Amino acid sequence: MKKSDSTLRELIRFECYKLLQQRFLWLLLLVILIAGLYFSVQRMGWPWADRVNTGFEGELTTEMIARAEAGSEAYVKKSHPTAEEKKQNASYHNVLEAASAYGKQSKDVSSLRQEGEEASTVYEKRQFSLQADLTEAIDYRPVGNYQTFDQLLTFSGTGGYALLAVVLIFGTAVSFSNEYQTGVAAYLYSSRHGRKQLLTAKLIVSVALVTGTILIYNLVQLLCFFRGHSGWDIPIQAAYGNSPYPLTFAELYGFSVLYQWVIAVSLVIVLLFLSMLIKQTVVAVFLGGLIVGGPFLIETVLFNTETPEFMWTLVKFTQGQALSVYVLFREYVTVNVFGYPVLLPVAVLVVTLITSLILIKLMYRVIGRRMA
Repeated sequence: MKKSDSTLRELIRFECYKLLQQRFLWLLLLVILIAGLYFSVQRMGWPWADRVNTGFEGELTTEMIARAEAGSEAYVKKSHPTAEEKKQNASYHNVLEAASAYGKQSKDVSSLRQEGEEASTVYEKRQFSLQADLTEAIDYRPVGNYQTFDQLLTFSGTGGYALLAVVLIFGTAVSFSNEYQTGVAAYLYSSRHGRKQLLTAKLIVSVALVTGTILIYNLVQLLCFFRGHSGWDIPIQAAYGNSPYPLTFAELYGFSVLYQWVIAVSLVIVLLFLSMLIKQTVVAVFLGGLIVGGPFLIETVLFNTETPEFMWTLVKFTQGQALSVYVLFREYVTVNVFGYPVLLPVAVLVVTLITSLILIKLMYRVIGRRMA
């Protein structure tokens, strides 16, 4: 084994040891996970709750639509419906909504193509054409129980976001800053050798931590709120009516996990880089919180109906917003790249990857020269 490999292993063990000693971090993660489960139960019901839509699962049929219409008409006549009847009525509503969307799909596609032909610019023509192609590819026929995947996506953008925020702010953002505060940095930087290995060790441990966080909270949600298999192939329009993407819930969930991991890793890189430059832990925590939570604060407090559309799009390129993932897929948004419309999720992913690669190269240059 090379000496450099042995040193890297020791540094990784050292970083893991320091991470395990951060009791406040682990306590905060546990509190957020428990709170997230509590609100999930309020939203989804108990893990063992029975499903009420077993008769309305599969592909749309004339007979299924007729039963849903009859059930909906009967429900309207009830003066005091029970909670179970309300859930059953939601099943009727889902079937009728899917039937309506399927029935007017060709009309919507034709309308979009017509708007494209009448558009005044080449970009708008391409934009409408792309939206029409996406809308035409949606398969509205599968219906049934999509609540499991809707819950997984919702928790990913709320509870999962909060868990990752804690890991990134109190774990990654203070990684180097803590070394300065405790005086360990002087020892770590005393030699020209090993600095890049130290950075590599911190990157590996931080990426492992965010990866483990994503895997654990998704596994917990799946174990607690799985409601059968029928939701895998249901189009996401059942929950995100304005989305033009021809994706099923299973596909969007897969993209969600992948995107969130990529964005979280990119945030690890950004926050580690800042931590290298900032010696005060409090400042590192503040800036980390600003990077992760600032975009949502800006959108909630400052944005309104008069905010220009490009500002709404621009804020979604921030890692803090993109970490929620589903905000990228719930509407049709494109970015103009040399006259061609690029879908927002694709544009965000490309920008994130390019930025991360540039920062990684810069980080290794900076640490190689730091305190030489």
